Amino acid sequence: MNVLDYGITTEKNAITFYESLANKTSLLSLKNLFISLSHDEQDHLDMISTFKENPGIEFFYQPELDKLPRIFLRIVDDKGLGKLSKEEIDGYHQALKNEEDALRRYEELQIVEENKIVKALFQKIMEQEKIHLSVVKDLCVLVSEQMSWK
Repeated sequence: MNVLDYGITTEKNAITFYESLANKTSLLSLKNLFISLSHDEQDHLDMISTFKENPGIEFFYQPELDKLPRIFLRIVDDKGLGKLSKEEIDGYHQALKNEEDALRRYEELQIVEENKIVKALFQKIMEQEKIHLSVVKDLCVLVSEQMSWK
């Protein structure tokens, strides 16, 4: 599978997964986080799909890199974190695993990719995926700490 096909599949799966988490979460702050993650993944999917249909097109994608950390600050202040269900918490840990797996695979595929424009496109996507990974990891730590206080 080439990097474009992998990217399309990965981003579609991520959109579905984050929309599902947003629908299942009991807290508005977390719903906002997962909706934002889903929108980012949709942006990635749109760029990859557009490039696949129009090879050679250059992108000037500049993701809003501080948006998710700002949303995360609202989660930290949310008093309902200690009341999350096991299913919700398991979903956050699955999100962490998904982000780690996707980022690792993108890095592997980018190394062997020869097209410089594709490399640049995925470099931009990986910058944002690293932020996703960091925010989801911080969420898992925060939730674990809250649960240990129960």
